[in-house]
Amino acid sequence: MRDAHALEDPAVTVRQGERVVDIVRYRVDKKTGVDGYCAGQYCYQAHLIVDGANVEAIRLANCRVGGPAPFEDPDSSNKSYSIELLAAGDPSKALSSTEVSKGLDRMDLCGICAHNAFGSYMRDPLSQCGQLVGKALAGDVRAKRTLAKNFPDYCWLPDSQPPMVGPNPRKASPFAGRYERGVAMGHGQGWYSQELEITKLPDGSFGVSVDVGWQGCAGSIDARGAADGDRLKAQAKSDDNTTCVLDLRRTKSGVSIEEGENCSYFHGPSCEFSGAYRKRR
Repeated sequence: MRDAHALEDPAVTVRQGERVVDIVRYRVDKKTGVDGYCAGQYCYQAHLIVDGANVEAIRLANCRVGGPAPFEDPDSSNKSYSIELLAAGDPSKALSSTEVSKGLDRMDLCGICAHNAFGSYMRDPLSQCGQLVGKALAGDVRAKRTLAKNFPDYCWLPDSQPPMVGPNPRKASPFAGRYERGVAMGHGQGWYSQELEITKLPDGSFGVSVDVGWQGCAGSIDARGAADGDRLKAQAKSDDNTTCVLDLRRTKSGVSIEEGENCSYFHGPSCEFSGAYRKRR
């Protein structure tokens, strides 16, 4: 709306008409009233005093100020609040990403299905899939059943298509199920835990959801794959537009995973999705 300076360094300026992306926090000093929207290493002026009036410097377009940030110092006059991403549309009526995610979690969708339903709705609630998800979030029983039991083709995002298999693929092995892997790290470090869920989708492809975590590391991925006999390749695209490919193979006791390049985006450098998973009993 107006030129806005960084509170930490007035020489750093966002000019009128420019956009600030990746705002993650709203900060306000309760004593002085100075407030800012924080992105990266700077917090930029949210409001300015012009001719004695408090006016907007930055207007939020697809997000809103949420609740208090965790671990706030109750004795400090500086208060921080979370920023909630909104679905496209009228910000005064749009659902936040948290509200959409929680609503879909209650519908018992497969992991990759929930990921695509979430993405479709957040990108465009008025699209064919967005409208279906919107009805389900509003309580429409038929829409909920469609998403959970017969996930429609038009709800797959372009970056969630399964990898191509050969021209004469073999019948897919029975991959669907829940798998796990736990490794004791020793020396009081606890357990390195990996969990895998594979879901057979109506079009014959597979949804692959992996969670991994131990002290100092946590990661997850929702990928989509196609099988050729006892081999299944699944992929997921990250926000930085790189693709992680998981190579899964059936074993006597379950499934093994070998992750390709670009997968550390989903779990960081301290853990991985690769390993031998056994089927849950």
